[in-house]
Amino acid sequence: MPGSIFHHQGDRWGIKIQKTRIFCDKYHRTFYSRQDAERTLHTIWAEIEAGTFDKSFYAKRKKSLRNFEEYALEWLANCERRLQRKELSPTYMREVRRYVHQFLSLSLVTWICWILKGATL
Repeated sequence: MPGSIFHHQGDRWGIKIQKTRIFCDKYHRTFYSRQDAERTLHTIWAEIEAGTFDKSFYAKRKKSLRNFEEYALEWLANCERRLQRKELSPTYMREVRRYVHQFLSLSLVTWICWILKGATL
């Protein structure tokens, strides 16, 4: 079957198939292991055989300033990987998780008031 897996940047992997480079699965999760990329490549092969392959399903979601939650959750996931590699302490990670979840649970109006007044919750 067509397609190949390649090492991209740092701990990321990619798939090259039909002159297209794919860096995430249908759920927009980046490939952080060769096994993740292989699993998705097998799924793509099955879609090609069934005639249902559409490369736009594998495109990364566009990020914008309005989608700060995506940036925060991606950063948190990166911190989790650093914790597994013992680059961050568990105590620090607990505070990071608490801060991110507290911040994301705020409504937009509350967040704006919090920033403008410098208030603490």
